[in-house]
Amino acid sequence: MQVSIAADIHAALWEKLLFVGPFGGVGAVTRAPVGVLRRQTETRSLLEGTMREVFVLARARSLHVGEEAIEQALAAIDRFPEQATASMQRDIMAGRPSELESQIGVVVRLAHPAGVEVPRHRFLYASLLPQERKARGEIEFPA
Repeated sequence: MQVSIAADIHAALWEKLLFVGPFGGVGAVTRAPVGVLRRQTETRSLLEGTMREVFVLARARSLHVGEEAIEQALAAIDRFPEQATASMQRDIMAGRPSELESQIGVVVRLAHPAGVEVPRHRFLYASLLPQERKARGEIEFPA
C-alpha cells in the first residue's frame, strides 16, 4: 500500500470538503444516485456551483486550494458507479443523523465572516436541516 502525506493538510482538508459536501448535499436534496446527478444539466451545474463556493471560501480564508480541485472532484464523480450515493445522502434518506453540520453547515457558518456568498450551500442547508433535526430528535413531524 502506498501512502502520501499532503504538503498542506489544511488545503487537502478543504479539497476533500469541496468534494464530499456538494456530493452529499446535492444527493440528499435530490435523493438521486450519482449517475443521475452527473447526467442532468441542472444537477451537474448545482454540484459544480456548490464546489466553486467551497473553493472561493477556502481562498478567502487564505488556503491554497488548487485551481484544479473542482475539475478533479467532478472527474471523481464521473468515475463512480451509476448507483453510488454519498454517506450523508444515505444517512438523511434513512432518517439517521448525518454530517450535515460538518459538510454543509460549516460552509454556511464560515462564509459570512469571510465576506463570501454561498447561496447554494444556504439552500442545501435550509432544505436538509428539518430532516437532520428530526433524526436527532430535536423536532417531530410525520414522514
